[in-house]
Amino acid sequence: MIDRVIRKTLLKTLGDEKYLSFVSNVFLRMYHSGKAKEKYPEMYLLNKFVSEGNTCIDIGANIGYYSVPLAELVGKSGKVYAVEPVELFRKVLTKNLKRYKVENRVEVIPYALGNIDDEEIEMGTPEVDGLVHFGYTKVLSSGESRVRNRYKVKIHRPDTIFNDLEELHFIKCDIEGFEDKVIPGFKEIIGKFKPTLQIEICSKRNREIIISLLKDIGYEVFYFMDGKLWVLKKIEDNLEKSCDLYFLQHETIARLQTIIIK
Repeated sequence: MIDRVIRKTLLKTLGDEKYLSFVSNVFLRMYHSGKAKEKYPEMYLLNKFVSEGNTCIDIGANIGYYSVPLAELVGKSGKVYAVEPVELFRKVLTKNLKRYKVENRVEVIPYALGNIDDEEIEMGTPEVDGLVHFGYTKVLSSGESRVRNRYKVKIHRPDTIFNDLEELHFIKCDIEGFEDKVIPGFKEIIGKFKPTLQIEICSKRNREIIISLLKDIGYEVFYFMDGKLWVLKKIEDNLEKSCDLYFLQHETIARLQTIIIK
């Protein structure tokens, strides 16, 4: 989207918050104009899963790349819960929600989700070859040192935060390898509402865990390529191109037959 050298220069000149505000606005403008379709085709798949009046959860909302489009799709009668524990990202997320006039449709949840409740954990943003990767911010393991920014955040179990949901249609989850600690805590909620899920899962281990969990409650697994949803036949299918997997119930599969390849 933006050249590496330009990104480094912009970050140095603008500082973290203004830089993130700038690049997110560029991305969202590209999304709205359709110019992001070649590089980020999955963004234009959202309208197949989400419609007006729906309820969605964006886990790892970051600065709003998904929260804004989801809020636009659910309309005034819908609801998006944007889960973002890092204060820096929440500031930019909030600005983007206001910029696109969808702030009344989104509730920002200021915690990390995981398998422990009401404790403090540390997250960090990595820096590689002098380039800060804000989108790869993750929960840190003990002893990790190659990070540029560190953040102390509160963590809660999903069933603590979302226990009172009355409906749920879509979950997007992008949390840099922590999904094996989060999705199991959603099992009862997912089993109750049967939402469509889009989960970034880059490790074979986590793929095995999440796939087994969700297949047990009636989901089939797909990946998105060349404008179609393909049935995942091997754990590593499409992994070199995209980590995103889509978990669909039979009703959704029947409705999307024209773009599904088995």
